[in-house]
Formats: sequence, C-alpha cells, structure tokens
Amino acid sequence: MHPSHPSVRYAGVALAAAGALTIVVNAIVTPTLPRGVPFADVAASTPFLIRQSLAALAAILLMFGCVGLHLRQMDSVGRFGAIAFVLAFSGTALLLGVEWTQIFEVRDMALREPEALNRLDAGGLSRADIGAMIALAALVVGWLVFAISMLKARVLPRRAVWLVVAGLFATPFLSAVMPPLVAAALGNAILGSGWIWLGFDLMTAQPG
Repeated sequence: MHPSHPSVRYAGVALAAAGALTIVVNAIVTPTLPRGVPFADVAASTPFLIRQSLAALAAILLMFGCVGLHLRQMDSVGRFGAIAFVLAFSGTALLLGVEWTQIFEVRDMALREPEALNRLDAGGLSRADIGAMIALAALVVGWLVFAISMLKARVLPRRAVWLVVAGLFATPFLSAVMPPLVAAALGNAILGSGWIWLGFDLMTAQPG
C-alpha cells in the first residue's frame, strides 16, 4: 500500500499512542496500586480501574497499529508476513479480552463478592490465570514472529523493530536483578518506545 495512504498514517497514530500508553500504564499507574492488601481490595480500587481501562485502550490501539504495519509492508513479505500479522493481531486481541474481563467481571466481583474473589485468588492457579498466561504467550509469540517478518521485509526501521523484540523479553530478564515494579516499568518502556518509533515511521513515511 502507498506509504502515505491515510489508513497507514492513522494506524501510525494509533500505534504510537499504544506505545505511549504502555509506558504510562506500567511506569506511572501500576505503582499506585494498593500493596499488601487482599486482591479484592486491589481490584476494587480506583487505580486498578484506571490501569485496566488504559491497558484495554492500549490493546485496541495496538490492534489498529498492527494493521497499519501489515499494510505498509504487505507487498514485501508474502505469505509469511500475512501469517505473522494474523498471529500478532490475534495475540493482541486475546490480551484485550483479558483486560476487558478484568474491568467488567473481576472488578465487579471485587465490589459485590470480595470474599469469594479472595478465596479464588488464594486457591492457586485458576482457569482465569491460565487464560491470561495463554493470552500473554500468544502476544509475545505473535509479535516476535511479526518482528521477524518486519526484519525480513526491510521496509520499517530495523532499530525500532529490535526495540520491540528487546521489550518482549526485557521484563522477565530484568526481574531477576531488580524489583518487579522497576523491571516492568523499564521493560515496557523499551517495548513502548519501539511501538512509538514504528508508529512515527508510519505517520511520516514517504513514497519511494
């Protein structure tokens, strides 16, 4: 698709916004969540509502941005690029489902039946936990394959793509040497910066 097509540019705005929200959610909002209290108290709090709402918005914007990236390079990647796009889009959609559930089901349960939610949280690995892990794994695998397709296509800035790849793995690696909150903030700052860079490239790309 023509690089300056409005659809591509609007997708770039969405992708850059998703990257910025990813940084804000993990570096600014997450540290305000209540600490040392039962999970129901956390889920019923205003910071939890703000965090999950912004995270859901970031996932929606990321889905639009994902489409823009595919449109930008689709003439250069062939079938592999199409498969990579589907994987990344699907993983992002699953993440949106998790965030949506946290907002409208988990928080509602925390407000109505906090003791039941605390018992569920204390009962070990639940089906909801498994579903969230599947969604996260699908997101990481999908965007990793999508990043490989972008590197192969050589249409988008390679350094931005490598930032995304680094961001996908940064949080678990950094968690081994620093507090989880700091690791999540730094890891997602790397990931969000990659998306912002790619978004600006979509917004400003010229023909040729």
